Amino acid sequence: MKVKNSFRMTKPREVVLAVLNNSKKHLTAEEVFEVARKLYPGIGFASVYRSLKLFEKNGVVESISISGKKKKHYQLKKKPHIAKIHLVCTNCGDIMDFSEDSKEVRKFLKEIKELLKNKYNFSLSSFEMQIFGECGNCKDGGDK
Repeated sequence: MKVKNSFRMTKPREVVLAVLNNSKKHLTAEEVFEVARKLYPGIGFASVYRSLKLFEKNGVVESISISGKKKKHYQLKKKPHIAKIHLVCTNCGDIMDFSEDSKEVRKFLKEIKELLKNKYNFSLSSFEMQIFGECGNCKDGGDK
């Protein structure tokens, strides 16, 4: 991943980016550290944490805080979607991006926007939602 930045790209930062780039899921700082130290044994948890914060501040990484959980989960910032919706498994804690951009989803968001405007005189600028349930892996007898 090519990153335009206003900070110096050190080896620990490169490793943190590589970990996030190669992950298919949202990772906590601890999970990033566990993978990063296999790639770069000299890396410390503080370096990983500071790198994540720096990347988040500079728009390279985005984080999500799940209701009722203390730890943030990180991923590389992706192209903007019509809405930021996360599916959270209540069994294994896995987080998936809901990236559906169908006519039905656009209609649903338009209706919410109109409802907020008409009923509450509220102008919607962004939309984030967390939907809790059971992922396919757990439903099929995987991690419990």
